[in-house]
Parts: sequence; C-alpha cells; structure tokens
Amino acid sequence: MVGSGTTPPDGALVSTAVGGIAVEAKLVPATRGFVVDATFTNRRDRRLLLEPDACGQAGMAELRRAEGVQNGREWSGSVQSLKTYVLEQQLKEDRTPEQIPPSGRCEPATAPIALEPGERVKRRWKVERSTLLDEVGALHASVEIDVREAGRRIASGSTRGALAPAVEWPVRRHSTSLAERFDRLLDDPRLYRIVAAEPAESWMGGALVVEGDVVILEAVSRRYAEPILAFGHVDRTAVEIRLPPRRAAPLPPDGQLS
Repeated sequence: MVGSGTTPPDGALVSTAVGGIAVEAKLVPATRGFVVDATFTNRRDRRLLLEPDACGQAGMAELRRAEGVQNGREWSGSVQSLKTYVLEQQLKEDRTPEQIPPSGRCEPATAPIALEPGERVKRRWKVERSTLLDEVGALHASVEIDVREAGRRIASGSTRGALAPAVEWPVRRHSTSLAERFDRLLDDPRLYRIVAAEPAESWMGGALVVEGDVVILEAVSRRYAEPILAFGHVDRTAVEIRLPPRRAAPLPPDGQLS
C-alpha cells in the first residue's frame, strides 16, 4: 500500500505498479461531493484476471480517517496509563474503513475480468454522502483504492492518498471519540482520585462501552478482584462508581495467581 501525507491540488494520487498491476487514481470535485477515477493496467506479458466486486467491476474504494485526531487530553501517571487501553480500543475502531458504494449500473459478474497485456480498465466511484467525512472532514481523511487478482484474498495493487486539498468536505457533526468520553468521565473528582491512586503498572486493561446515553468505563487492575466500573451520562451529571473489593495480594505482572 502506498500512502501520502497530502494530495496535490489536481487530485492525482501516487501511481503504483506492483507485480505487474498498475494503479492510477485521481480525485475530482463534483457539484455534490467528489468523484474517484481509477485506472488499472496490466503490465505483465500474459493475461491478468481481476476479481470483480458485487457489481461486476474491478477494484474497491474506501474512506479512512486519520489516526490520533481525537485523542483528547494528555493526563499524567496512572490516569494516562489507563487511558492507553482506551486509545488502543479507539485505534481499532478508527481503522475500520467506510466503503464507497459503486456508481452507475450494478450487474453481478459471472466470471473474472480479463485484461490482456497492456490493456486497462477504468473505474469510477462518486461520493455524495459519508458518515465518516461528516465526522472528521476532508482534512482528516484519506481514500484507498485496491484491486485484487481473481482468487486472492488480499489486494494485488493499491494506492492511497489524503483527500485535502483536492477535496473540500467540512465537519458537519461532531462525533465524540472514546478518548474524549474517557476525559469527561475522569473529570469526576471521585473517579479521578480512585484511578490516580492506583500504580500505573497495576492496570491490566480498560475499555469504554456506549449504551444509549450511558458511557461505561471498565478498568481492570491487579489490585482489585473485579473490574472497576464507572457509569456516566451525556448530561455530564455525577458519575456512578462501582468499586469492587481489593485482592488480598495484587496479581503478579503475568496476571496469574500463584
């Protein structure tokens, strides 16, 4: 995969040629949203078979958000140590792409797409709506185009580039990240004192779960028999805390009882 920090104003992404499959792509602003134009070229000396998508066309395009744009506040000591687990959880969610749906007619293919040596096939996607872009905007997003050989599970060729400055897409609705939700919970004085009092190395895990209007923090410490639970609400009233009994002796670093 090829990535670039910024995309030129003309919208041309970095061209790639791996294993005899050349991938070229360009971002083109439209009246509503933007268009992704891609070209896949067979540079081998033999026929190339490409895997079609559900609409019988070659290639797949996805939108991805930049990492670390909503990490919130930098805490110190034990609080930041616990937050690290939440950031790992957030990073996994942030890496989940948003697939761009096919444009035009959709006709399922009955066979792979064959390209003779030197032959190329063009592909176009149009983006008019995007939940991901509404949340982060074009400045914090990129597009990735992949193409697969028939029978392969991973991309045979790909290119990736930032949307800005070729594409303009403002943030239309703020999405509160897991890290920001953690910060709001830790604004509660009692919860902060409980977490800060723990040695930084005592944390074994941490996660946030959002259920409707309730945000639940689960903090796993070697010094407690069960996870510490904290329940917060979107109205930011007092946080409910369920503090389990302490262990007679903390778990060792490997987390196993002797």
